[in-house]
Amino acid sequence: MNTEFYEQYAYFAEEPFNRPLNADHVVKLQQLLDNDALDETTELFVFEISDNHQYGIIATHLVFHEVAQGITDGQPWVVCFCPVCNSGSSFNPTINTTPLTFAAQGLHHAMVLMADDQTKSYWDHLSGKCLVGEHQGKQLERLGSVTSTTAQNAVAKYPNLKIILSQIQDDEQDGFNYMNNLRDNWDDDFKSLLIPSKEDDRLPRLTMGLGIWSDHNSKFYSYTKLNANNNMVFDTFADRNILVYLDPHANVPIALFTDAQSAHWHGDLLHLSNGDYIRDSVLYDKLRQPKPIDLPLQLFVRWYAFAFKFPKTAIY
Repeated sequence: MNTEFYEQYAYFAEEPFNRPLNADHVVKLQQLLDNDALDETTELFVFEISDNHQYGIIATHLVFHEVAQGITDGQPWVVCFCPVCNSGSSFNPTINTTPLTFAAQGLHHAMVLMADDQTKSYWDHLSGKCLVGEHQGKQLERLGSVTSTTAQNAVAKYPNLKIILSQIQDDEQDGFNYMNNLRDNWDDDFKSLLIPSKEDDRLPRLTMGLGIWSDHNSKFYSYTKLNANNNMVFDTFADRNILVYLDPHANVPIALFTDAQSAHWHGDLLHLSNGDYIRDSVLYDKLRQPKPIDLPLQLFVRWYAFAFKFPKTAIY
């Protein structure tokens, strides 16, 4: 992942864009659904804290705060989501045994930068590398990616998932509305920030799609290309067979490794040629039992950001 820094394409704010979200109000997703506090179509962001330990945040809340932070079972974590490029990651916020606290406080190549309160160093929100400041060159331990889904899919995949809730203050409502509109609506002033130093013009810069990567390979699957192929494609990646499909409920692309060679839709079920099937982002075997799913590293992201992070990436 490219972590080069270009000062002329960076913006450092004097204060955080918004207050970070502290994980002090947590409720089980199933409880929220049972109490009609959320409906099944509510968009959530799910992120990893450790193996088999995920948390969720209502998407509009994380889009507003951009950074959330907490400690779970002794594991400190911080998650940052960029509403401009539509991607995020989770990290261990500890450097040399010292815990740091973060907020979104800058931009680099139209992607959010985190700043730590202790030294005001600036950190890349996808790689976790410090780009400017006292900690320059140091690396946060990456815990995982931030994935978009619906409450329906999330509770099917993670029955015990807990949701971090945020109370938006009255004086924050205008900023909350602005940040949520930013994901889909681009005004001329903001578009001027989307001019990277080395732009890859093989696709329009705001193209949405799924980027996947390994140590030596990367590839981008555009949303429109998936639409044009019945919302699924089979491909090879890192010498393995891979399926990329659009989940019919969450409307986001997902990639998984499989030995199947073809598939067909039956309603909202995706039946694979090896007898497996996918429903609500959960993989089942021919006996209708959930089975482990093998996922490559992936981000649902805008083209300009993925192309900068992975120069010369392949395109499906």
